[in-house]
Amino acid sequence: MSKKAERRNVLTPPDEAQSAMWRQVLSQIADPERLEEHPPKERKREWEKHHKPRHYRGVPAEVREGVKEVAEELGVPVDEVARAFIEYSLMCVRRGSLTLSGMPSQRRVRMTLYPFTGAGWAENGWSPQPPSRTKKQSGKQPVLWREAAYYRIPDELHEQVKRMAGDVYPVGELVAVLLKHGLESYNAGVLTLTPQPKTVASLGWSG
Repeated sequence: MSKKAERRNVLTPPDEAQSAMWRQVLSQIADPERLEEHPPKERKREWEKHHKPRHYRGVPAEVREGVKEVAEELGVPVDEVARAFIEYSLMCVRRGSLTLSGMPSQRRVRMTLYPFTGAGWAENGWSPQPPSRTKKQSGKQPVLWREAAYYRIPDELHEQVKRMAGDVYPVGELVAVLLKHGLESYNAGVLTLTPQPKTVASLGWSG
């Protein structure tokens, strides 16, 4: 009959060997005193601060989703795919293979409240009326100007888009056209995106 191992009384303090063993285990996990002296450094977001995303209104959800799907397929950031599509489409506009045929909408005529003749306001009496409440209608398509995209692209590229938009086209809608053209060209095999290992190089395109 084997002799049962003697059970240790939990109220008995551990001996020196056991204490040394636990000190070694705890030192491998963390040293509280060292953590207090050298707390973990917070991640610096200097790049994000200096490269804030651009805000473009009028980019449909299907275009944004298409850009995102290409980025996931290639394993690259969405911003780089958007940049490649915009760069490629701007080149197509310059060489004439992409034509901007939109007409200025009368609903988007640029207005001002301060013309050369003076202030553009007047008071015809004061009889305030509460604004009428409109019921939300379900099943409607989202208003396009509320559809917004956010991409980090170089300042120079953003300025190129603004110059091309001029006083005729809203910048966001122009970006939507450029992204859509780039997406269609990519899906048709005309535009080739070539991801590279992330060292110094970034996503490039050819077409």
